[in-house]
Amino acid sequence: MIALLLAAAFSAQAARQERFVELLRTYPERPPAQTFRLVAQLIEEGPFAERDRAEYWIGSARLAAGDRPGAREWFERVGRDYPSSVWQERSWLGMGDAAAQEHRYGLALHWYARARGAADPAVSELARISVRQIEVLRARQRLAWAAGLFALVVLVFFAVSFWRARGPLWPVPAEARILLPVLAVLALLSVKVDPAPRAAVLQTCAGGALLV
Repeated sequence: MIALLLAAAFSAQAARQERFVELLRTYPERPPAQTFRLVAQLIEEGPFAERDRAEYWIGSARLAAGDRPGAREWFERVGRDYPSSVWQERSWLGMGDAAAQEHRYGLALHWYARARGAADPAVSELARISVRQIEVLRARQRLAWAAGLFALVVLVFFAVSFWRARGPLWPVPAEARILLPVLAVLALLSVKVDPAPRAAVLQTCAGGALLV
C-alpha cells in the first residue's frame, strides 16, 4: 500500500515537471499573464523536480514584463521555500535588477553584494559585473543631483538680484551673461545621466533661462 502511494506521488510530481517544461516551451504562444497563472497553479499543486526554478522563473519573467512588485514577491518566495537553492542566489540578482530599474542604486548594491557571495560562480560573476555598472550609474546620479542643486542656488541668487534691481532687459544684464552659459553647460552635461535626474536638471535650467 505504501509502495503504491509513493509510486502515485512520484508519478504526480513527474507529471507536474513535464507540464512545467511544456509551459516554458510554449510561453511565446500565449499572453504572459496566462502563463504566469498556469505556472503558479502548478506550483500550488505540489512539489516537482524544478519547483524552485518555477518560482524563480515567474519572478524573472514578471521583472522582464515590468511588474517589479510581482517579481519581488516571487523572488522573496524562492528564498522562503528554498533557502539553500541556487535559484535563491539568482533571485538576489533579480532583486538587485528590480532596484536598479527604479534607480535605487544603494538597494541594488545591497542585493548584488549578497549575490557576490553566492556558491554558484556564474551568479557571483554576474553580481560583480552588475556592481561595477551600478557604481557608475550611482556616481552619475549624484553628479546630476549636485548639478541640479548648484543650478537652483545660482538661479535663486540671480532671480533675487534681478527682482531687486529691476534693470532694463537690454543690453543683457551681467547676471544673465553669467547664468545662461552655466545653464547651457548643465543642460548638456545632463544628457549623460539617467532620465529621472536629467529631467530635473533640464527643468531647472529651463526655468532659470525663463526667469533670466
